[in-house]
Amino acid sequence: MDENNRLREIRIKEGLTIEELAKASGVSNRTITRAEGKKGTPSEVSLYKILKGLKKKSEKEYSYEDVFGANRKSLGIHNI
Repeated sequence: MDENNRLREIRIKEGLTIEELAKASGVSNRTITRAEGKKGTPSEVSLYKILKGLKKKSEKEYSYEDVFGANRKSLGIHNI
């Protein structure tokens, strides 16, 4: 993942466990761990689901760039 990835920081700030975010996102706990940059890189579809799950559980609107530190258009993801 990008060195600017802030998913773990934001998840903790929002008071969410890996399990809670995984459930809200419809992905596995392992996918959240991977997205936090600890091991491997999840698919862009999984990253999209995680962002949607984060938006469900948070009062703040986070953009793809806020969380993952990459331009979603450069990754081929639109309308997040």
